[in-house]
Amino acid sequence: MMYINQCVASPDKETLVTTSEQDKCIMVWKIQKVDVNNTQ
Repeated sequence: MMYINQCVASPDKETLVTTSEQDKCIMVWKIQKVDVNNTQ
C-alpha cells in the first residue's frame, strides 16, 4: 500500500496531488464532489 508523505489540493478544489517517498511516486487525483444529503 502506498505511504503518503504530502498531500496538496488545488485552489479550485478540483485536483489533489499526493507524493510518496517510499514508493517514489507523485499521483494526481481528480476530486469528485458527492452530495451526501442526496437520498435518491
